[in-house]
Amino acid sequence: MERQTTVVRIGGLDYTLASTNSEEYMHRVAIYVDRKMEEIMKNNPKLSTQMAAVLVALNTADELLRLKDSLTDEAPEVPATPAAPGTAAAQAQTRHVQRLQQNPANYK
Repeated sequence: MERQTTVVRIGGLDYTLASTNSEEYMHRVAIYVDRKMEEIMKNNPKLSTQMAAVLVALNTADELLRLKDSLTDEAPEVPATPAAPGTAAAQAQTRHVQRLQQNPANYK
């Protein structure tokens, strides 16, 4: 995909972003960050913009890591070799495959 640029506003300042992602996606990310900045600044009006940005980065990293951990914790181990048909292990493998088919986002 071709690299494109777009201008977004975060915390009252304009930033030019360059990415291979769509312009719509870049704006979604910027809106998310801007809203988080507003929330931090509203709750802590004495913070500098730089400190608010660091807190937004820390909070977002925390959200990401917690999400990754929850996905890792919930993803069942699936053996590389199939179990013998009719065994409890085979039935468990079948359930794992069915869960994967129903909600692939929960598995890596």
